[in-house]
Amino acid sequence: MSDLFKGIVAGGVATGVLSAVMLLVSYRAARLRLLLGSDVVVIGWFAALVTGRLPRWAAEFLSGYVSWQARLYGYLQLLTDVYPPFSFTTADYPVRVVLGPAGELKRLAVLFRFILLIPAMIVSTLVSYGWYLFSFITWLIVLFLGELLTASAMGASACE
Repeated sequence: MSDLFKGIVAGGVATGVLSAVMLLVSYRAARLRLLLGSDVVVIGWFAALVTGRLPRWAAEFLSGYVSWQARLYGYLQLLTDVYPPFSFTTADYPVRVVLGPAGELKRLAVLFRFILLIPAMIVSTLVSYGWYLFSFITWLIVLFLGELLTASAMGASACE
């Protein structure tokens, strides 16, 4: 069971309110970074379409952005209790993403990746909403029963 769940159960409503405030702050930070990240994605896409390479600054920013976003969502989805730092490089955080260096790109493939983006975004959105619904239902169970059910814990951690 996550320490955050244990804290909610042990601390009662006050800890639950504190957790809600932390999630709201994290959400605000995520929206800010999302705006910056989407701008760099669009600029990088056009640059890759013209030059056949993602510019170094865009590759570094986007790899850091993906790492930061994974850390933030790991925290928001209660996979870790440690609040993620507001930086792109953190080696000692429990959630890590390792990306390889940017290479040469084919311009036609870059053009058609925009079309592939649409179904990928639909699937990603559906999976995210499903996870958030599961998390909300699990949160309600913990709030009212005072304990995390084994089935919910196993489902959240994808264990058998």
